[in-house]
Amino acid sequence: MLTLFVRPLLVAVVLLPLAVRAVTLGEARVKSYLNQPLDAEIDVIGLAPGQHEDIRLRLANQAQFDRLGIVYQSYLNDLQFDIVGTDDNWVVRARSRRPITEPFIDFPLQMSWR
Repeated sequence: MLTLFVRPLLVAVVLLPLAVRAVTLGEARVKSYLNQPLDAEIDVIGLAPGQHEDIRLRLANQAQFDRLGIVYQSYLNDLQFDIVGTDDNWVVRARSRRPITEPFIDFPLQMSWR
C-alpha cells in the first residue's frame, strides 16, 4: 500500500526541478563611457519564451539598499530598465537620460512577476 503513494511522490520530486525554472541576472556589459548616459545590458538567465512579458524590473527599495550596504544616490532615479531580446537570449537594458559621472555604480534590482 505504501508503494502506491511513494512511487508517484518520488516521480514528482524527481521531475519538479525540471518544471521549476529560476530566472537570474548574469553578467553586465556597459556600452557607454564615463560622463555619458548609461547604456548597459545585463544577461537574463532561465527565462522561458513568453515570460519576459510578465516580469517587472525596478530599483530595489531603500531597505534593500541598507541591507546590502549600498548608498542610494539620487542619479539612480533616472535609470530605466527594459527586458529585450529573442526567445533564447534576453537581457535587461539599463539606461539613463542624463550622463553618469561616477566611474562605478552599484544598485540592487527588484524583479517581480505581474
